[in-house]
Amino acid sequence: MLRTKNRAAAYAAGAPLLLLGVAMLVAKHERTVHFQRLQGAWEGALHFHRGQLMGTQRVVLRVSDDHGSYRASVDAIDLGLKNLPVSEFDFGSSPSLRVI
Repeated sequence: MLRTKNRAAAYAAGAPLLLLGVAMLVAKHERTVHFQRLQGAWEGALHFHRGQLMGTQRVVLRVSDDHGSYRASVDAIDLGLKNLPVSEFDFGSSPSLRVI
């Protein structure tokens, strides 16, 4: 009788830990797949105010995988600048990208 209670208590304590571990593995896998889809070159335009007028700057964002660490650089096409390092970028669950 005591063995059965101990076994049930062990299962009750271990099940949430097992579920937490599985959830963490799934989250890590999802993040990895998410960034793999982001790799490559992306073109776009930055729109900004230039006094009363709107200005536009064409850019290319390059994202690459460096042994599990993702790096990004920007090319400012209209200014003739290439491979400007990006100090931080975030590609979360939303469909937007934040680059600093």
